[in-house]
Amino acid sequence: MRQNALPDFSEAQGRRLLIALSGGADSVALTEMLSRRRNALNLTLFAVHVNHQMRGQESLDDETYCRALCRRLEIPLRVVQVDVPRLARESGEGLETAARRLRYAAMETIRAELDADWIALAHHRDDQAETVLMHLLRGCGPEGMGGMARLSGRLYRPLLDVTHQALEEYLKALGVQWRTDGTNLIADTPRNALRLHGFPVLEESYPGARAALARHAESA
Repeated sequence: MRQNALPDFSEAQGRRLLIALSGGADSVALTEMLSRRRNALNLTLFAVHVNHQMRGQESLDDETYCRALCRRLEIPLRVVQVDVPRLARESGEGLETAARRLRYAAMETIRAELDADWIALAHHRDDQAETVLMHLLRGCGPEGMGGMARLSGRLYRPLLDVTHQALEEYLKALGVQWRTDGTNLIADTPRNALRLHGFPVLEESYPGARAALARHAESA
């Protein structure tokens, strides 16, 4: 990914940011980018890693990786462990729904404790395209057609114009490794099914479909 194609994060100048760090390529790339812009933009950075305790040793390895990354970048890290399987059983929610609700609640708690301005999320252009299509398939109204906003309340998504592939290329150019969540490779949720099966077929008939959906979200 070319340096001049990176987000400039200018709207975050002088802000206190809490980075949502999973250990995957997207959040690691965001963390690396913000670290490199920290001094120029007078940013105060923190990170939070939520261990959902859903993948056994892999979850522990993700946590270990995030601790090492933040030590190297000198970013204070908070780790929150949440027993998502148990809490999902108690609430009657699906695992993914419970994980998302508990993760956002934990991040907001940490943000408030640190008096951070925004929670920086690594949602990218491909995520945006998936979100828009999922909303449309559910029969959303005009608001849903806009997908995710770059800034929504305390949630800051500066990578919505960047593809997942570009983020991986950025990390490879830096020589930085990342963690891979094997559950993302299983089509057992609507989003995973779209990502793994729906979009490859859609792109065959409509090349650039992801980019078009992301542009639609921006105009909507």
